[in-house]
Amino acid sequence: MKDILSVKARLGLGFGSLFLLVLIISAISIFSLSDANNRFFRYVDGIGKRKELSSELLLAAQQRAVSARNLVLINSSTVRVDEKNIVNNAHRKVGELLRELTASVEAMSPGEERVEAQRLISDIQQIESLYGPVALNIVDLALNGDKDAAVVKINNDCEPLLRKLVEVVTKFIALEEQTSAANVMHSQDEYELQRNQLIAFCLVAAIIALALTLVITRGLDRALGTEPSILSGIAQRIASGDIRAIDEIKTARPGSVLASFGQMQASLSALISEVHNSSNVISGSAQELSAATEQTRMGVSQQRLEIDQVATAIHEMAATVMEVAHNSESAANAAATADQQAQTGGVTAKQAVAQIEHLATEVSNTSQAMLRLKQESEHIEGVLNVIKSVADQTNLLALNAAIEAARAGEAGRGFAVVADEVRNLARHTQGATQEIETLIASLRNISEDAVERMEVCRGLTDKAVLQISDTDVSVTAITTMISNIQEMVRQIATAGEEQSAVAEEISRSVTRVRDISDQSAASSEHTAASSMSLAKLGGTLKQQLERFQI
Repeated sequence: MKDILSVKARLGLGFGSLFLLVLIISAISIFSLSDANNRFFRYVDGIGKRKELSSELLLAAQQRAVSARNLVLINSSTVRVDEKNIVNNAHRKVGELLRELTASVEAMSPGEERVEAQRLISDIQQIESLYGPVALNIVDLALNGDKDAAVVKINNDCEPLLRKLVEVVTKFIALEEQTSAANVMHSQDEYELQRNQLIAFCLVAAIIALALTLVITRGLDRALGTEPSILSGIAQRIASGDIRAIDEIKTARPGSVLASFGQMQASLSALISEVHNSSNVISGSAQELSAATEQTRMGVSQQRLEIDQVATAIHEMAATVMEVAHNSESAANAAATADQQAQTGGVTAKQAVAQIEHLATEVSNTSQAMLRLKQESEHIEGVLNVIKSVADQTNLLALNAAIEAARAGEAGRGFAVVADEVRNLARHTQGATQEIETLIASLRNISEDAVERMEVCRGLTDKAVLQISDTDVSVTAITTMISNIQEMVRQIATAGEEQSAVAEEISRSVTRVRDISDQSAASSEHTAASSMSLAKLGGTLKQQLERFQI
């Protein structure tokens, strides 16, 4: 059967099919691995988020319980207000975390793990619906002064509910850890399955590649007719002039390259025989050319003189070109120097920018220091309010002491009580005064810090100004170099004008050469008929024909 496809098409089809198969296998493998990797990371990310939310929820609930208990134990009004705020913030955070945890569980993939997680979340919500109001109730009782009722509430309601909440949250965390372990095992199984599939695909690809190799090899053998080395030897024999009969053609398959070589050998043999007969015609044509050749020689001599003049003009133009080249080199050097100066200016500008950025950072630090100064001032104002309150109470107690002193006698013992209270208030006043002194010292340090930073900023600003001045100097130098380049360009233009004049002289000489060439062409027109036959047969036709062995 006659081959339809060419060798190039066969090779392209075979290797294209193999490449397509490898590409498909690679795409399937990459897609499978990417899908498994994405699913694994989604599992890990969801589980990690739920564990983190449950741990934060448990910590917030415990913080709420601790702060509620502190309200019962602490008598300081300022600390009690802080603890109340902590309880409220923790209660709000528990609600937010519980909502986020519920949403994360709802986003889980359907399965037993999701059902169990939903059940535990439901238990947590139920416990929190009881535990949250109890904690807030304890806060209200403690703030209203009913500490006994608050203690009973803590022992009977708060602590049991907290233990239940801790137990359920712990179970939820354990469930997430079990789910994580199961997902890891599942991912490992999927990896092994995909690995086995990839191995199978590779084996199939290897088998197909082997089959394609066999098919392509057999096709090439039929197309060539013999080994490529034998074909190369036959081609070298023909190229060297040996066009005798080829023995291997006897077994050549019709339509193969070897059979085509046989046909080429037969055609060349017949052609060489005809060329031998035609070579005898050349000698007669050569005699007819001799007369015209002499006249052509005289024209060529005249052309030689004109060409000498052209050479002189070209020499002058070469000198001018050398001058142009020298000026061009100088211009290039000046341009390089200008470029270096520009780079120096760029580096200087960058340094200035860096200094200014540093200045901005220091200004930011100064702003922070001033902010701390403001906060300390506000603290001082609070302490002064305390001192004012203590002073007012001291005055009131002093008044009571004066009244009691007026009632001397057996009632003098009341005066002693009032005097004790006055001393206590005096001690409070002294403590507040010491705190004010401490705060004032802190303010002084912060102010000094701000002054130092401002000094640093000023120094950096001075450096930036100097850097910018250096940049200006560099720019000035660049401008000067550019002026030099312009002057050199003008010199190059002048040299170009000189080249133009020389070129005109060359043009005139070439015109004369062209006229003489026209005369030579007119003289050699009568030799055209003979030269046509000589051009086809060639002056060395006989010598070349001797190479061939027929």
